[in-house]
Amino acid sequence: MSKMRDWLKSLPQIQRERLAHAANCTGAYVTSIIYKKFNTTSLPMAVEIDRMSAGQLDFRTLLLRTEDVDWAYIKKVLNERPEIQFEKAEEAQVA
Repeated sequence: MSKMRDWLKSLPQIQRERLAHAANCTGAYVTSIIYKKFNTTSLPMAVEIDRMSAGQLDFRTLLLRTEDVDWAYIKKVLNERPEIQFEKAEEAQVA
C-alpha cells in the first residue's frame, strides 16, 4: 500500500470527512483513494493531505504527472503575483 493510502486508512472516519470537505470532494472519494489503490490524487486533495499530515506526505509526490509540472515557473509566478495565493481562499470564504 502507498504511504498516502496507509495514512488515509489510519484516519478516523470523521477526519476523512473533514479532509474531503476541505478538499471540496466527498468522503466516498477519499474512501475510493484507499480501496481502489490510487497512488495519486487531485491538487486540492494533495494540498489538504500535505496540510493535515503536517508535511509527512508532500503534496508534490501525490499529484499525477508531476514530472510534467514546471515547478520553477509556478514558484516564480507565486513570488511575482502573491495575490494568486489568496484569491481562491477569499472567494470561498465569501460564498
